[in-house]
Amino acid sequence: MAESWAGYDACRIERLLGSDRHIVRELDTTRTRTGHHGSSWRGECCHGQYGHCSKHDHCTESACTNHGCSSSDTTVRDGSPDVSEIPVRYDHSMPRIPEVPSIVWQPDENTVAETNIGGLMESHGFSSFEELHEWSVSDPEAFWREVIEELDIEFSVPPTRVLGSLDPTNPDWLPNAQMNIVVSCLDEDPNSAAIISGGSDGLVTTTVGELSSLVANFAAGLERAGFSAGDAVAIVMPMNREAVAAYLGIIAAGGVVVSIADSFAPEEIAARIAIANAKSVVTQSGAMRMGRDMRLYEKCLEADAPMCIVVGGQDLRAGDIGWDEFVVTAGTLDVVMASASAHINILFSSGTTGEPKAIPWTQTTPIKSAMDGRYHQDIRHGDVVAWPTNLGWMMGPWLIFASLLNGSNDRAVRRCADDPRVRRVRR
Repeated sequence: MAESWAGYDACRIERLLGSDRHIVRELDTTRTRTGHHGSSWRGECCHGQYGHCSKHDHCTESACTNHGCSSSDTTVRDGSPDVSEIPVRYDHSMPRIPEVPSIVWQPDENTVAETNIGGLMESHGFSSFEELHEWSVSDPEAFWREVIEELDIEFSVPPTRVLGSLDPTNPDWLPNAQMNIVVSCLDEDPNSAAIISGGSDGLVTTTVGELSSLVANFAAGLERAGFSAGDAVAIVMPMNREAVAAYLGIIAAGGVVVSIADSFAPEEIAARIAIANAKSVVTQSGAMRMGRDMRLYEKCLEADAPMCIVVGGQDLRAGDIGWDEFVVTAGTLDVVMASASAHINILFSSGTTGEPKAIPWTQTTPIKSAMDGRYHQDIRHGDVVAWPTNLGWMMGPWLIFASLLNGSNDRAVRRCADDPRVRRVRR
């Protein structure tokens, strides 16, 4: 676009976050004007930075804050035109978003009845979603008990009740329970598909049995290496089967996963490792993304990461170890039992507004993830759930739990004490 908002009062133009972006905004002058803050913006066209635009030295950061004028400053400067007089300039190379009806598709009654949420409504005699929602919030004990039963969440020691407190700041979910959520994730037909991943030779399917073995081997590697329950281990990897196996293996061993996006720069990786006090990092030598080779292990080295466990690693730093050398062939999956409130994962905010903020997940968070998948995404047995993401963002862990915990409703029920394949260690 050859012409920008240059020439107008930059205090009235919402500015860009940085000078390297150029997004065209269209001015909506249909709203009542108060001072010069009444108009709303649907785009922006200004090459300015935080303090001022490129052609308005009078537009200072003290006058314009937080993407526009400060709310206390309504001064019209330099005789510039009233905001309603600023002409609309639209870059026609940018397609307009087409108007669509509020309802794109309406399922028929049979389709609704066949959904997971439709079945839940029918079992309780609810005629509308509003009735179901009202029940779920007015009687959370009953609602979440049913969710836990539907998901077949397993316990070595069952909870005395679902909700130990109505205090929203300390609800005390599943009091006195002992569990490891990984057991429920892998409680499925060992020949059924757990992961479908892409590779140079096409799609590769990893069965539940194969994933269970990978998880067991990684958890055994952690034990041999001297890791203890509660230790934090970071993962800096794309979403592949080794990442999923490491994620579940850390939790099975009683550890806490520190989720770090593989796209982060070394200083961002270092910050998150330090905040979570991670004792080790699981990564890989590199990964291709949009034709670009991301050297993940090198970034971890630049971040001065602790001991790295490297998939496909060669010429490793002293003290680091390759994946194949780290894992231990295990005949059974040893899991550490812990309370429902035990931490299993530390995620982070993006850090764009300052230091990244740690977001802990407990063993109850996977149950919420699976409930969302079951009733909102309508995940059913045999479905393939795809979400472009990785473990550094909450949708990565969500994808693992929402898919693996939503197995068949009619699967064989195996309680912890009766399953010879899984040995338990109580924490």
